[in-house]
Amino acid sequence: MSTRTQRESTTTTAGASRETLAFLKWPGAKGRVVHHLLARAPERFGVYHEPFLGSGALFFALRPAEARLSDLNAELINCYTVVQREVDALVRELKRHPHTERHYYTVRAQDRHLLSPVQAAARTIFLNKTCFNGLYRVNKAGRFNAAFGDHRNPRICDEQKLRTAARLLTGAELDVRPFESVLECARRGDFVYLDPPYCGAAEHDTFGKYTPEGFRAVDHDKVLAVVRALDRRGCWVMVSMPDTRAVRAAYSAYEVQGITVRRLIACKASARRPVRELIVTNYRPCERGQGQRDSECSAPQHRGRRIESPMRRLQCGQASTRLQGS
Repeated sequence: MSTRTQRESTTTTAGASRETLAFLKWPGAKGRVVHHLLARAPERFGVYHEPFLGSGALFFALRPAEARLSDLNAELINCYTVVQREVDALVRELKRHPHTERHYYTVRAQDRHLLSPVQAAARTIFLNKTCFNGLYRVNKAGRFNAAFGDHRNPRICDEQKLRTAARLLTGAELDVRPFESVLECARRGDFVYLDPPYCGAAEHDTFGKYTPEGFRAVDHDKVLAVVRALDRRGCWVMVSMPDTRAVRAAYSAYEVQGITVRRLIACKASARRPVRELIVTNYRPCERGQGQRDSECSAPQHRGRRIESPMRRLQCGQASTRLQGS
Protein backbone atom coordinates (compact mmCIF):
# COMPACT_ATOMS: atom_id res chain seq x y z
CA MET A 1 0.00 0.00 0.00
CA SER A 2 1.44 3.34 -1.00
CA THR A 3 1.89 6.05 1.58
CA ARG A 4 -0.34 9.07 1.10
CA THR A 5 1.41 12.43 1.38
CA GLN A 6 -1.86 14.28 0.83
CA ARG A 7 -4.98 12.77 2.34
CA GLU A 8 -7.82 13.60 0.00
CA SER A 9 -10.38 12.01 2.32
CA THR A 10 -10.66 11.25 6.00
CA THR A 11 -12.45 8.55 7.93
CA THR A 12 -15.58 9.56 9.80
CA THR A 13 -16.98 7.64 12.77
CA ALA A 14 -20.47 9.10 12.45
CA GLY A 15 -21.89 5.89 10.97
CA ALA A 16 -19.46 3.41 12.49
CA SER A 17 -20.96 0.10 13.57
CA ARG A 18 -20.84 -0.87 17.24
CA GLU A 19 -20.76 -4.56 16.32
CA THR A 20 -17.30 -6.05 16.47
CA LEU A 21 -16.27 -8.44 13.74
CA ALA A 22 -13.16 -9.67 15.55
CA PHE A 23 -12.53 -13.29 14.56
CA LEU A 24 -10.16 -14.11 17.44
CA LYS A 25 -10.71 -14.30 21.19
CA TRP A 26 -7.91 -12.38 22.86
CA PRO A 27 -6.93 -11.48 26.42
CA GLY A 28 -7.86 -7.88 27.09
CA ALA A 29 -9.98 -7.66 23.93
CA LYS A 30 -12.27 -4.62 23.80
CA GLY A 31 -15.31 -6.16 22.14
CA ARG A 32 -17.51 -5.66 25.21
CA VAL A 33 -16.48 -2.03 25.72
CA VAL A 34 -16.04 -0.96 22.12
CA HIS A 35 -19.11 1.29 22.40
CA HIS A 36 -17.24 3.31 25.06
CA LEU A 37 -14.27 3.65 22.72
CA LEU A 38 -16.41 4.65 19.74
CA ALA A 39 -18.15 7.30 21.83
CA ARG A 40 -14.77 8.94 22.49
CA ALA A 41 -13.14 8.37 19.10
CA PRO A 42 -12.56 11.45 16.92
CA GLU A 43 -15.30 11.98 14.37
CA ARG A 44 -12.83 12.67 11.56
CA PHE A 45 -9.24 11.55 11.19
CA GLY A 46 -6.65 10.54 8.62
CA VAL A 47 -5.04 7.11 8.98
CA TYR A 48 -5.96 4.80 11.84
CA HIS A 49 -3.02 3.24 13.72
CA GLU A 50 -3.22 0.36 16.19
CA PRO A 51 0.24 -0.90 17.28
CA PHE A 52 -1.14 -3.40 19.84
CA LEU A 53 -3.54 -5.14 17.46
CA GLY A 54 -4.80 -8.12 19.49
CA SER A 55 -8.38 -8.91 18.43
CA GLY A 56 -8.69 -5.59 16.58
CA ALA A 57 -12.13 -4.90 18.09
CA LEU A 58 -11.95 -1.12 17.65
CA PHE A 59 -10.56 -1.41 14.11
CA PHE A 60 -13.44 -3.66 13.04
CA ALA A 61 -15.97 -1.34 14.70
CA LEU A 62 -14.51 1.84 13.17
CA ARG A 63 -13.97 0.31 9.72
CA PRO A 64 -11.45 3.00 8.67
CA ALA A 65 -10.65 3.55 5.01
CA GLU A 66 -6.93 3.30 5.70
CA ALA A 67 -5.16 1.69 8.64
CA ARG A 68 -1.73 0.63 9.82
CA LEU A 69 -2.05 -2.36 12.13
CA SER A 70 0.88 -3.96 13.90
CA ASP A 71 1.88 -6.14 16.79
CA LEU A 72 5.07 -7.73 18.06
CA ASN A 73 3.33 -11.13 17.94
CA ALA A 74 4.37 -12.54 14.54
CA GLU A 75 1.89 -15.42 14.75
CA LEU A 76 -0.98 -12.96 15.19
CA ILE A 77 0.08 -10.77 12.27
CA ASN A 78 0.47 -13.79 10.01
CA CYS A 79 -3.10 -14.75 10.85
CA TYR A 80 -4.42 -11.30 9.90
CA THR A 81 -2.33 -11.25 6.72
CA VAL A 82 -3.71 -14.60 5.58
CA VAL A 83 -7.29 -13.47 6.30
CA GLN A 84 -6.60 -10.35 4.25
CA ARG A 85 -4.93 -12.05 1.27
CA GLU A 86 -5.89 -15.75 1.22
CA VAL A 87 -9.23 -16.11 2.96
CA ASP A 88 -10.51 -18.79 0.54
CA ALA A 89 -7.55 -21.07 1.24
CA LEU A 90 -7.85 -20.36 4.96
CA VAL A 91 -11.51 -21.38 5.03
CA ARG A 92 -10.70 -24.65 3.26
CA GLU A 93 -7.86 -25.37 5.69
CA LEU A 94 -9.96 -24.64 8.77
CA LYS A 95 -12.68 -27.02 7.64
CA ARG A 96 -10.14 -29.85 7.79
CA HIS A 97 -9.71 -29.52 11.57
CA PRO A 98 -11.87 -31.88 13.69
CA HIS A 99 -12.78 -30.86 17.21
CA THR A 100 -11.13 -33.57 19.31
CA GLU A 101 -8.76 -33.38 22.23
CA ARG A 102 -6.26 -35.67 20.51
CA HIS A 103 -6.21 -33.51 17.39
CA TYR A 104 -5.87 -30.38 19.54
CA TYR A 105 -2.63 -31.56 21.16
CA THR A 106 -1.31 -32.80 17.82
CA VAL A 107 -1.84 -29.36 16.31
CA ARG A 108 -0.49 -27.59 19.40
CA ALA A 109 2.73 -29.62 19.14
CA GLN A 110 3.33 -28.47 15.56
CA ASP A 111 6.08 -25.99 14.88
CA ARG A 112 4.27 -23.15 13.13
CA HIS A 113 7.53 -22.05 11.49
CA LEU A 114 7.48 -25.29 9.46
CA LEU A 115 3.95 -24.68 8.18
CA SER A 116 2.81 -22.60 5.23
CA PRO A 117 1.32 -19.18 6.13
CA VAL A 118 -2.19 -20.51 5.50
CA GLN A 119 -1.61 -23.64 7.59
CA ALA A 120 -0.09 -21.55 10.38
CA ALA A 121 -3.05 -19.16 10.37
CA ALA A 122 -5.52 -22.05 10.47
CA ARG A 123 -3.57 -23.51 13.38
CA THR A 124 -3.76 -20.18 15.23
CA ILE A 125 -7.53 -19.89 14.77
CA PHE A 126 -8.18 -23.56 15.58
CA LEU A 127 -6.21 -23.40 18.84
CA ASN A 128 -7.79 -20.05 19.69
CA LYS A 129 -11.31 -21.45 19.30
CA THR A 130 -10.69 -24.72 21.13
CA CYS A 131 -8.18 -23.94 23.89
CA PHE A 132 -9.08 -23.41 27.53
CA ASN A 133 -11.16 -20.22 27.83
CA GLY A 134 -9.53 -18.64 24.78
CA LEU A 135 -6.37 -18.00 26.80
CA TYR A 136 -3.47 -17.10 24.51
CA ARG A 137 -0.31 -17.96 26.42
CA VAL A 138 3.23 -18.83 25.37
CA ASN A 139 6.17 -20.21 27.33
CA LYS A 140 9.69 -18.78 27.38
CA ALA A 141 10.48 -20.66 24.19
CA GLY A 142 7.61 -18.89 22.45
CA ARG A 143 5.48 -22.07 22.16
CA PHE A 144 1.73 -21.91 22.70
CA ASN A 145 0.94 -23.95 25.82
CA ALA A 146 -2.73 -23.43 26.76
CA ALA A 147 -4.67 -26.61 27.59
CA PHE A 148 -7.58 -28.07 25.64
CA GLY A 149 -10.88 -26.39 26.47
CA ASP A 150 -14.23 -27.94 27.33
CA HIS A 151 -16.20 -26.53 24.38
CA ARG A 152 -19.30 -28.39 23.23
CA ASN A 153 -19.55 -27.02 19.72
CA PRO A 154 -16.96 -24.32 18.98
CA ARG A 155 -17.32 -22.41 15.72
CA ILE A 156 -13.87 -23.20 14.39
CA CYS A 157 -14.58 -21.79 10.93
CA ASP A 158 -16.86 -18.74 11.00
CA GLU A 159 -16.75 -18.29 7.25
CA GLN A 160 -19.00 -15.24 7.09
CA LYS A 161 -17.02 -13.37 9.74
CA LEU A 162 -13.69 -14.26 8.12
CA ARG A 163 -14.83 -13.06 4.71
CA THR A 164 -16.18 -9.81 6.15
CA ALA A 165 -12.91 -9.31 8.04
CA ALA A 166 -10.99 -9.89 4.80
CA ARG A 167 -12.99 -7.14 3.11
CA LEU A 168 -12.47 -4.70 5.98
CA LEU A 169 -8.73 -5.42 6.00
CA THR A 170 -8.38 -4.46 2.32
CA GLY A 171 -7.08 -0.98 3.11
CA ALA A 172 -4.90 -2.06 6.03
CA GLU A 173 -1.12 -2.31 6.20
CA LEU A 174 -0.05 -5.17 8.47
CA ASP A 175 3.39 -5.53 10.00
CA VAL A 176 5.34 -7.14 12.84
CA ARG A 177 7.04 -4.31 14.70
CA PRO A 178 7.38 -2.76 18.16
CA PHE A 179 4.73 -0.26 19.21
CA GLU A 180 7.25 2.61 19.25
CA SER A 181 7.47 2.39 15.45
CA VAL A 182 4.11 4.16 15.24
CA LEU A 183 6.17 7.33 15.61
CA GLU A 184 7.73 6.61 12.20
CA CYS A 185 4.46 6.82 10.28
CA ALA A 186 1.76 8.65 12.30
CA ARG A 187 1.06 12.15 11.03
CA ARG A 188 -0.90 15.17 12.21
CA GLY A 189 -4.61 14.36 12.21
CA ASP A 190 -4.12 10.57 12.33
CA PHE A 191 -5.86 8.55 15.05
CA VAL A 192 -3.68 6.28 17.20
CA TYR A 193 -5.22 3.76 19.60
CA LEU A 194 -2.88 2.11 22.12
CA ASP A 195 -4.05 -0.91 24.12
CA PRO A 196 -0.90 -2.36 25.71
CA PRO A 197 -0.84 -5.56 27.78
CA TYR A 198 -1.62 -4.82 31.40
CA CYS A 199 0.69 -5.63 34.27
CA GLY A 200 1.28 -4.54 37.84
CA ALA A 201 -2.20 -5.03 39.27
CA ALA A 202 -3.42 -8.43 40.41
CA GLU A 203 -6.89 -8.05 38.92
CA HIS A 204 -5.38 -7.22 35.52
CA ASP A 205 -2.62 -9.84 35.60
CA THR A 206 -2.08 -12.59 32.95
CA PHE A 207 -2.21 -10.10 30.08
CA GLY A 208 1.55 -9.72 29.69
CA LYS A 209 2.33 -13.14 28.17
CA TYR A 210 1.64 -12.45 24.49
CA THR A 211 5.35 -12.84 23.72
CA PRO A 212 8.13 -14.78 25.50
CA GLU A 213 9.57 -11.48 26.78
CA GLY A 214 6.29 -10.34 28.33
CA PHE A 215 5.38 -6.70 28.96
CA ARG A 216 6.98 -4.89 31.89
CA ALA A 217 6.53 -1.63 33.80
CA VAL A 218 9.44 -0.12 31.87
CA ASP A 219 7.51 -0.80 28.66
CA HIS A 220 4.60 1.19 30.04
CA ASP A 221 7.00 4.09 30.56
CA LYS A 222 7.75 3.85 26.84
CA VAL A 223 4.04 3.89 26.04
CA LEU A 224 3.67 7.15 27.95
CA ALA A 225 6.63 8.64 26.06
CA VAL A 226 5.01 7.64 22.74
CA VAL A 227 1.72 9.25 23.81
CA ARG A 228 3.52 12.51 24.60
CA ALA A 229 5.31 12.49 21.25
CA LEU A 230 2.11 11.80 19.32
CA ASP A 231 0.34 14.55 21.27
CA ARG A 232 3.00 17.09 20.29
CA ARG A 233 2.69 15.98 16.67
CA GLY A 234 -1.03 16.73 16.57
CA CYS A 235 -2.37 13.16 16.43
CA TRP A 236 -5.62 12.08 18.01
CA VAL A 237 -4.53 9.64 20.74
CA MET A 238 -6.56 7.17 22.78
CA VAL A 239 -5.10 4.74 25.34
CA SER A 240 -6.70 1.89 27.32
CA MET A 241 -5.14 1.25 30.72
CA PRO A 242 -5.95 -0.46 34.05
CA ASP A 243 -7.50 1.88 36.60
CA THR A 244 -4.72 2.21 39.19
CA ARG A 245 -3.36 5.16 41.14
CA ALA A 246 -0.07 4.92 39.28
CA VAL A 247 -1.75 5.09 35.87
CA ARG A 248 -3.96 8.01 36.90
CA ALA A 249 -0.89 9.88 38.13
CA ALA A 250 1.13 9.15 35.01
CA TYR A 251 -1.66 10.32 32.69
CA SER A 252 -2.99 13.16 34.85
CA ALA A 253 -2.27 15.71 32.10
CA TYR A 254 -4.82 14.06 29.83
CA GLU A 255 -8.56 13.42 29.75
CA VAL A 256 -9.37 10.24 31.72
CA GLN A 257 -12.63 8.27 31.91
CA GLY A 258 -13.15 5.18 34.07
CA ILE A 259 -15.25 2.26 32.85
CA THR A 260 -16.17 -1.18 34.23
CA VAL A 261 -15.11 -4.24 32.25
CA ARG A 262 -16.19 -7.86 32.70
CA ARG A 263 -13.21 -10.10 32.01
CA LEU A 264 -14.08 -13.39 30.28
CA ILE A 265 -10.56 -14.64 29.54
CA ALA A 266 -8.37 -15.58 32.49
CA CYS A 267 -6.74 -18.75 33.75
CA LYS A 268 -8.54 -18.47 37.11
CA ALA A 269 -12.31 -18.17 37.39
CA SER A 270 -11.86 -15.69 40.26
CA ALA A 271 -10.20 -13.27 37.83
CA ARG A 272 -13.24 -13.26 35.53
CA ARG A 273 -15.01 -10.50 37.39
CA PRO A 274 -15.73 -6.83 36.72
CA VAL A 275 -12.61 -4.67 36.84
CA ARG A 276 -12.02 -0.97 36.29
CA GLU A 277 -10.21 0.35 33.24
CA LEU A 278 -9.36 3.82 31.99
CA ILE A 279 -9.83 5.42 28.59
CA VAL A 280 -7.25 8.16 28.18
CA THR A 281 -7.42 10.75 25.38
CA ASN A 282 -5.41 13.86 24.52
CA TYR A 283 -8.64 15.71 23.65
CA ARG A 284 -11.95 16.38 25.33
CA PRO A 285 -15.04 14.51 24.07
CA CYS A 286 -16.57 17.82 22.95
CA GLU A 287 -13.50 18.43 20.73
CA ARG A 288 -13.92 15.19 18.75
CA GLY A 289 -15.41 16.95 15.72
CA GLN A 290 -13.94 20.41 16.22
CA GLY A 291 -10.31 19.91 15.24
CA GLN A 292 -8.65 22.67 13.25
CA ARG A 293 -8.56 21.92 9.55
CA ASP A 294 -5.24 22.01 7.69
CA SER A 295 -4.13 20.85 4.25
CA GLU A 296 -4.48 17.22 5.26
CA CYS A 297 -7.19 16.57 7.83
CA SER A 298 -8.56 17.58 11.21
CA ALA A 299 -6.39 17.39 14.32
CA PRO A 300 -6.88 17.95 18.06
CA GLN A 301 -7.06 21.59 19.06
CA HIS A 302 -3.93 22.97 20.67
CA ARG A 303 -4.46 23.60 24.36
CA GLY A 304 -3.93 27.16 25.55
CA ARG A 305 -3.36 28.66 28.96
CA ARG A 306 -6.80 27.81 30.28
CA ILE A 307 -6.28 24.13 29.46
CA GLU A 308 -2.62 23.42 29.90
CA SER A 309 -1.03 21.11 27.35
CA PRO A 310 0.45 17.87 28.72
CA MET A 311 3.97 18.90 27.74
CA ARG A 312 3.67 22.34 29.35
CA ARG A 313 2.61 20.74 32.61
CA LEU A 314 5.42 18.21 32.42
CA GLN A 315 7.95 20.97 31.79
CA CYS A 316 6.69 22.68 34.93
CA GLY A 317 7.39 19.53 36.93
CA GLN A 318 3.82 18.21 37.08
CA ALA A 319 2.43 14.84 36.00
CA SER A 320 5.89 13.32 35.86
CA THR A 321 5.12 10.20 37.91
CA ARG A 322 6.47 7.06 36.25
CA LEU A 323 4.17 4.07 35.91
CA GLN A 324 5.37 1.47 38.38
CA GLY A 325 2.17 -0.49 38.99
CA SER A 326 -0.10 -0.23 41.99
